[in-house]
Amino acid sequence: KNKINLPLRFFSYFAEADEQIQVLSEAIEANRAISVGKYETAIPLLQRIVQIMKTSSGDDSVLTQTSRKNLGEAYFKFGDMFSAESEIQTLQKSLESDPKCSERFGVSMFLSQIQLFGGKIDSSIETSKKAVSICQSDRNFTPDIDHLGLALRQLGTVQMIGTKIEDAETNLLRAIRLSNRPTDQAKAHMCLAAFHAAFNSKEGRAEAIEHCSEALGIISGVEKIKKAEAMILTSTAEIKLVDSESHQFPAKIVEESLEALKKALKTLENDCSDVPDLHVAWTLAQMGRCCRLIGQPVTSEGLLRSAIGKLEKSRRCKDKEFEHIN
Repeated sequence: KNKINLPLRFFSYFAEADEQIQVLSEAIEANRAISVGKYETAIPLLQRIVQIMKTSSGDDSVLTQTSRKNLGEAYFKFGDMFSAESEIQTLQKSLESDPKCSERFGVSMFLSQIQLFGGKIDSSIETSKKAVSICQSDRNFTPDIDHLGLALRQLGTVQMIGTKIEDAETNLLRAIRLSNRPTDQAKAHMCLAAFHAAFNSKEGRAEAIEHCSEALGIISGVEKIKKAEAMILTSTAEIKLVDSESHQFPAKIVEESLEALKKALKTLENDCSDVPDLHVAWTLAQMGRCCRLIGQPVTSEGLLRSAIGKLEKSRRCKDKEFEHIN
């Protein structure tokens, strides 16, 4: 008798609101699962969110793109590189409709990383080149120069892994020149250090040490990156010790390396509260090598045992993590 006639769109608002609440609830549940490493629980939820967003907002909407990116990241962390690549490639295609979209660069870099971890070196190189191309575009998208340096560093690193030697060195050198931030410049130098050290020759190691020194000079005294400084000191010492063990360097080099390692250890233990035990173990092991070379076997054994202790502690922490997840 007192029936109220409501327009259909009124009910559609309720349906849309109910759908949004459902998506929000499932997103919270998925994030909670990811935070404890339960990707097998999170992935079906994220898949459903993508489908809901795609149906309600369209494949090219920001909400769908964000949901797809979250799903791709979950696949990547879970170790399913095939599904991660497929999802992020779909995202990349949807972003191409808007050349000005700043997300294109980050998505290309992430896709290159997925392909690298999936063993698709050539595909990773091509995708990294695309990231470089996006940064060099003047008509549609001009990011700050640091993006170009970052893309060149990733391209050079993947080319190094793919044994494209000349191209790798060229792009890593360009990355050093085109990176403004000290951390990015130092990282590019360390990539070149790894590049030269991989040749396993005296000349290559000399080049590697030079790049380590350049990296150290760039970041020395910057409080926020003390850990990086310690790791560079340890890397430099490790490279020098290869020749020392072949009796190609005098004992003085070993003693200098030991002093640098002591400084690195002090930095890791006193100035870096979040440093992993693996990093400390690596430094202790290099100190043990130094002591063995200068005729201090007892000290060497003690340092190596301490390194083993750190590794065992790290393993126990990982075991507890998995127990918590399960």
